[in-house]
Amino acid sequence: MDTNKEVKNEAVFFTGAALIGGSKLAYDIGKDVLTRFKSKEKIFVQLIDSCFLENYHLITANFANAFVHGVCIESIEIAGIDANNFKVFDKDKSEVTGFNDYTSYFGEEYIHIPIRLPPAEANGLFIRINKIEDEAILKKGGVELIIRYASIDSLEKTSEIKTNVRLRWPNEV
Repeated sequence: MDTNKEVKNEAVFFTGAALIGGSKLAYDIGKDVLTRFKSKEKIFVQLIDSCFLENYHLITANFANAFVHGVCIESIEIAGIDANNFKVFDKDKSEVTGFNDYTSYFGEEYIHIPIRLPPAEANGLFIRINKIEDEAILKKGGVELIIRYASIDSLEKTSEIKTNVRLRWPNEV
């Protein structure tokens, strides 16, 4: 009995299974991205994480330009949340301390609006929301981000996209 041959055969089997699984994952992700781009939005919002830290909710997201021309994010709003109850920070310019890239201190480095995004570029943002105790939002389990943007090649008013974000509360951490 040649155990080396058996080990090689198992390695080939597992490598083949990994390739098939990886191909399916790539197909599923590609299908999701295609579905999101079919709406002809010029901004793509990628939600990275949502957690609860130190009495606030923290959303980590990438905002990417999916258009041939530059775009400007004119505003970021949260439905049902007063603008004084959340702040937006540039992920690259924020002080990051703690576990797993979560920030517990941001300093005063808020993002400046408008956010200019050249073609095919992205900007990572932290959105810090004061602890939410509103019953309607608690019942819903999250919030809706509203992003208003304008493309440099257009004289029309701003466009907007909306995306839901599931929030975490202290008892879920």
